[in-house]
Amino acid sequence: KLGATVDIIGLTGNDNNAILLKKMLIAHNINEYLITDDDYVTIEKRRLVSNNHQLLRCDKESIPTSNYNTQILKKLEDNIFNYDAVILSDYMKGTLSKPQPLINFFRKKLIPVIIDPKGKSFTKYKNASILTPNFKEFEMVVGKCKDEEDIAKKAKKLIKNINLNAVLITRSEKGLSLVTKSKVLNIPTFAKEVFDVTGAGDTIVSVLAASMSIGNSLVDSSILANTAAGIVVGKFGTAYASNNEILSKLYNDDKKTKKINKKDLLNKLALIRQTNKKIVFTNG
Repeated sequence: KLGATVDIIGLTGNDNNAILLKKMLIAHNINEYLITDDDYVTIEKRRLVSNNHQLLRCDKESIPTSNYNTQILKKLEDNIFNYDAVILSDYMKGTLSKPQPLINFFRKKLIPVIIDPKGKSFTKYKNASILTPNFKEFEMVVGKCKDEEDIAKKAKKLIKNINLNAVLITRSEKGLSLVTKSKVLNIPTFAKEVFDVTGAGDTIVSVLAASMSIGNSLVDSSILANTAAGIVVGKFGTAYASNNEILSKLYNDDKKTKKINKKDLLNKLALIRQTNKKIVFTNG
């Protein structure tokens, strides 16, 4: 929906849900290179909802009996010239149990590899470009963080230990924390109302990858991703943010009214200072 050309590679069973998935991908102009396993069940998630509030989720799934790295790599090699950025979205369902060959393949081609990680250890993601854990996932790996300084310290240690470029931590109402080897940037959320958090993490990793794929900086891409996530959590269900919504949020929100509250103003000023931009006051 941001205008990027998207390929999806993954695993499905030979069942009705696989047919439904392929129809949906075609409808959204997404190129699919799905691998079919007759002994596998296409993952299905059912959300039980009451009055637009999610109460429970029931998953139907199975773990693949084979390692599909060779087949996935073959599909990637056949299409490598199409890619400016790659997302590995790990749900610990087995398809990405051994991601190292995939990471190394893209890093040799100088293509950024952005990983939405899972698990109690991130060692298997060594040499990736960026990890995007949520705060709970981050603490599960590095241990409890007592304050902002501790978060930054442990993130930098993680970056050094597994040779990353950056860690982008999603922190719910606190926004995002972007940590690199040399800097820490806390990006506050501008979500006015959290209606449904479904897909917020996917939105962040998607917008981050799309933005970086056209040459935007990591900082600017993170700000765009944060803005998009703030839009998505204000919608019900698995939603997306369009280009127009993101641009409107970035540039036009404050023009609709002559006033901005103090908290939002301080958040915006702090963000501007951290990105080394100038703040100019004029008396109009």
